[in-house]
Amino acid sequence: MNLLNSLTQPSGKKSSKKKKNDEMHEESWVECSQCKRWVHQICALFNGRMNKGNTIYHCPFCFMIRRGALQPQPRPPGAKNIRHSMLSHYLEKRVRKALTDIVVENSSTESNTVNSIVADGIYVRQLSNIDKTHQVKSRLIKQYENTHYPSEFP
Repeated sequence: MNLLNSLTQPSGKKSSKKKKNDEMHEESWVECSQCKRWVHQICALFNGRMNKGNTIYHCPFCFMIRRGALQPQPRPPGAKNIRHSMLSHYLEKRVRKALTDIVVENSSTESNTVNSIVADGIYVRQLSNIDKTHQVKSRLIKQYENTHYPSEFP
């Protein structure tokens, strides 16, 4: 009888837990064994708990090509294949320099020599369809005046 009363009685605000909606849940991905594309496990209907280990997975594109319903499509160009803008060139140089500095700093503390720094796989491109010049604020120009920071970016 007590259980029945607790189920039928509305629970009060005092018995509720206070929570925030700020939790970030990591989304799991699965890689296609054929074309190496990455797909959300949920979108791919792939159950990561059941398919542990070396499970072969084919993405929807490869599956449809296999059935003959689609023609193979070339992979879209990556950032490496998109042309530079002044902004992307500047940002890419800064990111590579920052990564190089971190590697050099870490290698000097561990008394290792740095033979090669792998920052060549970093590509920054500006994707925009607006033909506009971006003016840099004077405060930012003053802060980076020794680094030849441009006053505007097309």
